[in-house]
Amino acid sequence: METGILKLKETEIRYSMLKDNNNQWRQFYYTIIPEKPEQIKEQIKTIELAEIELLRIFKIENKTAVVKRFFSSDLINHYNEIIDYKNRQTTDFFMSLTEQPPIPSVKAVALGMCLNNIIANSKLRNDEFFYFDTESGVRNIFAEHLVDSGADEHSDSEKQTKNIFNYLQKKLSEFNTSIEDSVFRT
Repeated sequence: METGILKLKETEIRYSMLKDNNNQWRQFYYTIIPEKPEQIKEQIKTIELAEIELLRIFKIENKTAVVKRFFSSDLINHYNEIIDYKNRQTTDFFMSLTEQPPIPSVKAVALGMCLNNIIANSKLRNDEFFYFDTESGVRNIFAEHLVDSGADEHSDSEKQTKNIFNYLQKKLSEFNTSIEDSVFRT
């Protein structure tokens, strides 16, 4: 595995790359940390420009992106800028948003994962579920932002959890799998 740290576009990028026996990359993971405080719109743009440059340096096509996670110090106020970032992308991917201050002085940090063994045209969406197939025969299924849509501030949390798990079981059965057989929580 190759690992490293790069300084690009006023960010620090930590990456790791898993390669096969032919020295071709198979999995690429990265974290983009802005180096200076900025307003959230500028900070997301800084992250985006650094990501574009990073992928260009390693000759990794954007279409190989499968997961991106943003850590935000104030998700309610940063949400629209992060979603605008996602909407500017030319490929679909699983998006995870976490309200957790990333590091002092910055508002957002991004993590990403790219895979180069995705079967062409297999990246698809079914409601909150993003999925794709790989050349190794593995189907990856990601569930985004599952909530009990009928819940309000007076709802019972145990009932909400039960409703979400019932929905998850129903959707996974459409993929011929189950929570017991196939779920990894991240």
